[in-house]
Amino acid sequence: MGNEIECEMEVKGRVQGVGFRFMTGKKCRDLKLRGWVSNQEGGDVLILVQGEKSHIESLIFYLKTSPGISHVQEVDYSFRECGNRFEDFKVLREEFVKDQKVAFINFGKSLGKKNGK
Repeated sequence: MGNEIECEMEVKGRVQGVGFRFMTGKKCRDLKLRGWVSNQEGGDVLILVQGEKSHIESLIFYLKTSPGISHVQEVDYSFRECGNRFEDFKVLREEFVKDQKVAFINFGKSLGKKNGK
């Protein structure tokens, strides 16, 4: 654990309402990363991970491939020293109905952008 770092990522594109957080959580657990992933109001997804830099770089590469039916346009990220250590990786959710409503609305907006609206 001595060579671990922390990375905050903001993922832009069609990343809500498509299972993106679930797939991100699975990949992070496979890579032995800790932290969380959360939908943001504007349609982006925010990720905070801790672990070995090479594993975090593997995650960034994976996210850029647009897993599942997502369409990732951009992954902004920054590395820093680890803050408070997380025990595991969590998919953060608001109250279920609100979480799904926001994801569905943002998914619709992303489809509209794709079609030039």
